[in-house]
Amino acid sequence: MNPDLNHIAYLPIRPGTSAEILAQQTIGAMVQDRLDEAVSSASIMHHNYPNLPESYVLYAKALSKAGRFSQSMAVWEEAVNYLPLKTIWLAQAIQVAVKVGNEEVIKRLLSLLEGIFIHPPSAGLLAELTRQGRIVSGSVGIHCNQVMGWTWLPVGMGPRIEPIGGGASSPTILHTSMQICGTHALRSFALALPESKDAYSLRVFSPDHKDIPGSPLTCEPVSSISVRKTNRTGRPVVLMPVYDDKRATWISLASLLASQRVCTTPFDIVVVWDHGPDRHLFQYLERLARFQKIKLEVTPRNLGFLGAVNHGLRQYPNRDIVLLNADTIVNGDWFDRLHRISRACPKVGTITPMGSFAELVSFPSPRDPADVTSRKTTAKIDQAFKDAAGRRPWLEIPVGVGFCMYVTRELLNRIGGLDGYWLFSGYGEEVDLCLRAKKAGFCNLVALNVFVAHFGNRSFGLRKKALVAQNNKALFSRYPEYDKQYRQFLQDDPLRPHREAVSLKLYRPLDGPLHILYAWDKDSPNIDLLREAGKLQNQAWGALLIQDLGTKTYVTLQVRREIKLADTRFILPLQWPNLKTAMERLSPTCLMLHSLAAPVLKLAQQLGYPMELCLGQLTPQLLRLWRNGSPCPEDAFNMIRRVHCLDKDVAGWISAAGINAEVVLRENHIPVSEYFCAEIPAFPAWLVPAPRHLEEFRRLCSQASQQSRYGTLFYVLGVNDLWGNTPRPANIRPCPPVDREKSTPARAMLIIGNDPEQIRMWSAWAADRKIPCYLSVA
Repeated sequence: MNPDLNHIAYLPIRPGTSAEILAQQTIGAMVQDRLDEAVSSASIMHHNYPNLPESYVLYAKALSKAGRFSQSMAVWEEAVNYLPLKTIWLAQAIQVAVKVGNEEVIKRLLSLLEGIFIHPPSAGLLAELTRQGRIVSGSVGIHCNQVMGWTWLPVGMGPRIEPIGGGASSPTILHTSMQICGTHALRSFALALPESKDAYSLRVFSPDHKDIPGSPLTCEPVSSISVRKTNRTGRPVVLMPVYDDKRATWISLASLLASQRVCTTPFDIVVVWDHGPDRHLFQYLERLARFQKIKLEVTPRNLGFLGAVNHGLRQYPNRDIVLLNADTIVNGDWFDRLHRISRACPKVGTITPMGSFAELVSFPSPRDPADVTSRKTTAKIDQAFKDAAGRRPWLEIPVGVGFCMYVTRELLNRIGGLDGYWLFSGYGEEVDLCLRAKKAGFCNLVALNVFVAHFGNRSFGLRKKALVAQNNKALFSRYPEYDKQYRQFLQDDPLRPHREAVSLKLYRPLDGPLHILYAWDKDSPNIDLLREAGKLQNQAWGALLIQDLGTKTYVTLQVRREIKLADTRFILPLQWPNLKTAMERLSPTCLMLHSLAAPVLKLAQQLGYPMELCLGQLTPQLLRLWRNGSPCPEDAFNMIRRVHCLDKDVAGWISAAGINAEVVLRENHIPVSEYFCAEIPAFPAWLVPAPRHLEEFRRLCSQASQQSRYGTLFYVLGVNDLWGNTPRPANIRPCPPVDREKSTPARAMLIIGNDPEQIRMWSAWAADRKIPCYLSVA
């Protein structure tokens, strides 16, 4: 076997699965230099198993071996983004990026490399980077009560570690190792942090006095925040650490100062300046403090988010604290609502509002947060949350989220501050605080009547992925039950009904059509085009997704206005009045049908709006109607006032299996051509009212045929995806087409799909007739 593929042969893929078969096919094809076949198999595996990390490795390897380095680099970047701590993958991604010569990607990957301190890279990679003149000195951080890191320095020059400030002892060496490669040596080390009640800082630097990335380190034990038995005294404090991003900070403080004038509960605004790079931002904060708009605290040196928060906590030992990021927007009496919840429920530890980019309390979805960056939009959403909340506007959650978190003084008195002996500053410290709160008998709540916008992902940039992964590793080792509880909460999704109620409050007239799709059309490329068009034109967009289960019909309503709203699900006929109410709020100009399936037609007729038909692609339902010979109900078709063809040129033409021709061309597959003339013997009579539409299809087919490098393509087969995710009907089984070689000899065949059994059957059929056969992934 090729040595370059040795590690791939032992990928941890479950035996006997389709993934294992595809992996073996890919590896075998690469070993035998059947590169097109290797890329195709790896592409199918990557498409079908996107959550399998090994699918990235195989696909990127196959593309590299085939000489398609730009595509390989893109896949390697996906792999690194998926598992940022996999330094072997990161090394290979850097190697491919260097081969391509993409300096922007190289810089991004090297920045990530300098952020990973618990897994050193290979000495060979660092030596190659040194030969190219790319300087990587190392990385250092805090992990599970240890200082961990690595350095890449000339032989004979080791890292130096010194405490900053007097009275602090040096950490104890637990482990060191050295690997010499050329003129440099790779040293990895682990140091035990000394027991201490006070915060102190360490500096890790090279002999030329340059700090290693991550240094200096601020070590913050929880006991560094004095644990007192005193009650609350004084007004609550909104504590905002600030480092950079002047514009976001200005927007955040403007909204906070405006809300301070509205709220009936008095609170102080304390900004902790953490020695950021923008002196103009510091001067702006000083001016606000001079006019007594805020109180300004300055850290002794850059301490990071965790250290800056603890510095602020030490200055206000007897107050309730609200931790607020400097890239947030608050609205109205938000603080009053949080404060009331802190008094209404016993043993409250933390309270987190709903927000955007707010992890498990994100709106409209934890996996698809809204991008809210204006005070006007924030005010609308916050008011909707306020109106939709019931008489008990809170719910218990596993952990709070640090973008905005109300922390009660009782909790801080019991457990202390943020733990900088266990985590490296920047991510997960609020999770640790909440899990310690839960162990101490306190509860973590979400405020269902408050929304705070969070710009998200600005503080740490591209290194955040590595920081998140390293701190999560520490959290999971300390709290092994946390990951399971978090995932269970997302799966149960108790916040979904509330998010739907808020969306209903935000519904406004669409001033356009409402698209209706059957369940298996939801990922149609046409729908993606429509969504993107609505987003670019800043237009409202809505769709109804129908899933018919016989006695019950599930309807999901998707709406996007200034932002995407939460999907709202209705069970028909039980919730028909609720759907009618939502439709009255949306008031679409017409219903745009993307399918002629019976449930779609039935619901469209019941809703009673004008109907239009969009046949920009051949849907599985239409193919089934044609092959069964089932005509469309006459009364339903007569109600359709217009038929649309979305795409006007071959580059945007969508084939029957859902493949964009532009993608097919770009991936060097055979262009799709003559499909409708070859596969569909005759169009149904009931489509006669749309002759211009059919003429457009024929024009596109002709144009595709002229562009084909292989001449006319007579057989284009869609396998598997033709039937969506439903069982294939017993009376409809794919069978080889009638031989047409005598009258119209085929020059090639393109199979579109991902069903291995069907692919093998059609490949064998083509091989028997000596027809070149190509594969494109559906």
